[in-house]
Amino acid sequence: MKSTYFILPLFLSLFLFNLRAHSVQVQYCVSCNGDLRIWVEHWHGAEDPTATTMTIDLAVDGNTTTQTSAPGGSVQNMQFGNLPGCSSPITYATGCPGEQNTYNDWVYYDFNGLPQNEQITFTIISGNTVFTEDACNMYPLSVTFTLDNLQNLPNVQLCEDVDPGAVQLGGGASWTNSNPAIGLAASGNGAVQNFSPVGPPGTSATISYTTNCGSGTFDYIILPPPTTEFSTLSNGTSSTSICLGSTFDFTDNSTIPAPDSIIGWIWEFGDGNTSIDQNPSYTYNAPGEFDVTLTTSSNLGCNSTSVIQQITINDLPNPNFSTISDCANTDMIFTDLSTVNSGSISEWHWDFLNNNSTDYLTQDVNHIFTSGGTYPIQLTIETSDGCIDSTIQNIIVYHLPQVSFISDTVCLGNVTTFTDQSIVTNATVTFWEWDFGFGVTGITNSPTTYLSAIGNHNINLTLTTNQGCSNIANGTAYIYALPN
Repeated sequence: MKSTYFILPLFLSLFLFNLRAHSVQVQYCVSCNGDLRIWVEHWHGAEDPTATTMTIDLAVDGNTTTQTSAPGGSVQNMQFGNLPGCSSPITYATGCPGEQNTYNDWVYYDFNGLPQNEQITFTIISGNTVFTEDACNMYPLSVTFTLDNLQNLPNVQLCEDVDPGAVQLGGGASWTNSNPAIGLAASGNGAVQNFSPVGPPGTSATISYTTNCGSGTFDYIILPPPTTEFSTLSNGTSSTSICLGSTFDFTDNSTIPAPDSIIGWIWEFGDGNTSIDQNPSYTYNAPGEFDVTLTTSSNLGCNSTSVIQQITINDLPNPNFSTISDCANTDMIFTDLSTVNSGSISEWHWDFLNNNSTDYLTQDVNHIFTSGGTYPIQLTIETSDGCIDSTIQNIIVYHLPQVSFISDTVCLGNVTTFTDQSIVTNATVTFWEWDFGFGVTGITNSPTTYLSAIGNHNINLTLTTNQGCSNIANGTAYIYALPN
């Protein structure tokens, strides 16, 4: 019995609370003037509706305002389909099952001058007296909508085969299409849906529409795409064939009828690399043939048919040569060992850079160096494709020995001693050959011999180094006579 007495007062309390909470349904509509009206169904009897308030948030373009106020007005004994102030059909938002559309007593809240074609959200936070308090956990309630466009829509410019997207017309819309051949149905209801335009530039279709707020027309018009062309230059000269390492300058020559303009370029160079510059320059890092593609787009998004040109990157030759180091004043032979991967060698240019020599134009050359040392030799090769490359090798030329000697001046019958005073650079002497003029030869660096006649004697010394270089020096030796 105690538990029964306890439950019964609680049940009666909840029942009485629900009886006093009389916000049971929310609907809304918009007018052709761009106004929002929120309708709240309730039961109020003889109570004055201005004695209640509701708290409502309104968010427009990301900006939210909060309003707590009394209703803008009220009506009694009216079904929702007849509620005033709505040019669009009234839209159901939420309600309490079994309670809605029962009392047919309403209050409304107006929000005027809202922007068209923007997302708007209203949120009922709370009803603040029993007159508008939530009867079934409806609040907070958020509703997002867009106000109908009340003006004639602008013409829609199209690109062939590019979907323009749906066009929203407003509540209760129906429309007809004057030219179904453009790819759109002859008529429809609601928004004009997506389609793929068909037809040459200038093809058009007129859409006539009627909505709850009036009627209007707009045209679909297919625009011309850009006409795409380009040229290829190398060093300012028109060319579709260059050598590896050289740069192509690509020049856009595309056009489009005014007032449209070309604002986008996509270059594909055929090797996986791309550019969005109007007039790019590009250097390939490998030889071969490449298809260069240019696609352009207009300020209205119309893309051109891609244009392709084939360009050729010719490989460079592989210059190389060989020679055998030899002694100064010797005719040295330089042998071309160059190769090419494409075309053929058409010219050879030999340059003996530090030897004050002229250029040789033959494949293999001979050259005499007048003194020993290290000389840079450059070989430049040009192919039948006009591609040029060069190589430089440092060549060692062996020094000739600088031969000289001295001898004693003696009297007849005495031994004459000869002393080598030659200078040898970067080498060693391996052989001395002395010629004393009478068939006597010495092979040491300081030989001695008897000269059997009074007066001057012509002496020759030939020196040979370990590099095989020989040189000769001439001198004299004098023999004095003995006294009588």
